[in-house]
Amino acid sequence: MRLSGAFSISLMPQVCHARRMDTNARAASATQDALTRVREELKGTLCERMGMDVLSLTASTAHLSMPVAPNRQPQGFLHGGASIALAETAVSLAARTHAECLYGEGAGAVGLSFTATHHAPAREGFVHVTAHAQHLGRTHASYLAEIRHEDGTLVSTVLGSARLFSPRDESPAR
Repeated sequence: MRLSGAFSISLMPQVCHARRMDTNARAASATQDALTRVREELKGTLCERMGMDVLSLTASTAHLSMPVAPNRQPQGFLHGGASIALAETAVSLAARTHAECLYGEGAGAVGLSFTATHHAPAREGFVHVTAHAQHLGRTHASYLAEIRHEDGTLVSTVLGSARLFSPRDESPAR
């Protein structure tokens, strides 16, 4: 397993195109298998320690959830860094899925740049992030992530980008 935000497990080709998943029952099963593998890969990582759960994942969209309580800052609000970690995880997973759609099994992605704006505090319950692709290129991908409290309140927006790498690349950092 790679660290530093790079993810490298194989996802089924069906997650490349959400439209095809909607019309194919076998693809839904394959997608569930891919989610199970992603959840396994995240065991023992910061994602598990923060309580993140991957709810859905395609190359163009990722949806994750995270509890607020274990991720609070001393004043009792969701820590801004926890929000950014949640968004970066969503972006990196979706970008890695896009890389695998382009380059095949073993391709990956690593976060490059993240800019966050925090709009409202969260004190309890769960927050959910949805990262939507803004650009899906051959070497880079960018996403706009919205973090919302379970009551629908917008907590943060994060613009994130990731570098894609093929299985041949020994290291994404050059």
